[in-house]
Amino acid sequence: MVINSLSAHPCFNTLDPESCRILDRRCVWLKAAAGAWVVIETANDRDVYFVLTGRVRAALRGARLRPFSRDIEAGSFFGETTALEGASRSLNVLAVEDSTLAQMPGSVFVETVFTHRPLGEAVVANLSLEIVR
Repeated sequence: MVINSLSAHPCFNTLDPESCRILDRRCVWLKAAAGAWVVIETANDRDVYFVLTGRVRAALRGARLRPFSRDIEAGSFFGETTALEGASRSLNVLAVEDSTLAQMPGSVFVETVFTHRPLGEAVVANLSLEIVR
């Protein structure tokens, strides 16, 4: 199954088709085979990644005292903190399964958070979970 539209992601399934097509064109579509690196912490971007199929694993850099990793399933996203804060990347992300991701520029993501309520709510929920982890 080929997925090449954000409409397949829970954060965007309520977006009208034309708005979704506009966002689709502003994303880079990635196919990552299991075992391939999706993001490395030295990447110099502020992009946000939406996992449409598969599963990836994020590992925090510099986690020597308490190693940290978490799996990110289809229907989730990562990189929002980097986009919102303008901070440097702190995660290395590896595809655990063959995966399809939409890579959205940070500036597009920030604009969309404030114009598309379901995405804004998902971001707030994700950030709230990060506080408790």
